[in-house]
Amino acid sequence: MQQEYFYSNGKLLLSGEYLVLYGAKALALPLKLGQDLIVEHFPTFEQKTIRWNSFENNKLWFEMEVCFDDFSIQKTSDSMIATQLLNCLLQAKELNPDFLKEEQNIEVRTNLDFNKTWGLGSSSTLVNNIAGWAKVDPFKLLNLTFGGSGYDIACASADQPIYYQRNEVEISIEKAAFDPIFKEYLYFVYTGRKQNTSKSVVDFKEMDKPSSNLISEISQIGEIMVQTCSFNEFNKCINSHENIMASILKLKPIKQERFSDFDGEIKSMGAWGGDFMMVSSKLDFSRIKSYFHKMGLNIIFKYSDIIK
Repeated sequence: MQQEYFYSNGKLLLSGEYLVLYGAKALALPLKLGQDLIVEHFPTFEQKTIRWNSFENNKLWFEMEVCFDDFSIQKTSDSMIATQLLNCLLQAKELNPDFLKEEQNIEVRTNLDFNKTWGLGSSSTLVNNIAGWAKVDPFKLLNLTFGGSGYDIACASADQPIYYQRNEVEISIEKAAFDPIFKEYLYFVYTGRKQNTSKSVVDFKEMDKPSSNLISEISQIGEIMVQTCSFNEFNKCINSHENIMASILKLKPIKQERFSDFDGEIKSMGAWGGDFMMVSSKLDFSRIKSYFHKMGLNIIFKYSDIIK
């Protein structure tokens, strides 16, 4: 029996959401949470199959069996997810025709460290792991499957915060020395609303392209966030970023819309209206938890608990 192992980090996007699609320099954070993928190969004289089992915190949530001869789905617990997953495997095979050619049974096991509804990268970690298995470029595989800017793929193999920037011809990934001295005042709260990132990207692309000045401003805000030692200046960056994006998206900032009485600053992360938000406050953690618990939000991480 031959076994292969792959692991990818989850992600959060601290600055540059949406505008990263138009060349803004984004500040992205790889997580201590992620997803692994284990592949086992078994010789067989029977029909060759790919048996796939997906786990979330070691609890099975999805399974699929595919026939090797024609790559047809023989059985599955969720036909829509199975179709997406099979497409990802076949696109990887298009990029590398030698992928999935062996005369063996294959059993695949994936395990997420986090809840798949949280928007922390269940798709990007999967794509990056499959790309590693297939020995193909993960950014190309992302473009052929889920799409998006690719910052999440960059985070999948990063060991510290990064600047991520892309244009039509190239991708730039730089290490960002983001380790704020005030990180004890930073938290990440799940909004309770899972956001469809692919749909958000499509909807944003249908809007008027933001001006180059606004794109440049957002890039500069991300750089200031990394460089500043001032908690007040960091909070000003949050406000400036939220106001710029609110004007572009024609939406209210999340603090103004839902948490106007909170003693601190709040920033949307990723697609607005869902997934996680960053909370910046000098309130005691117990008071922060109490405030958001009253709002029905019970999933709260301290910065150091989740960020690599």
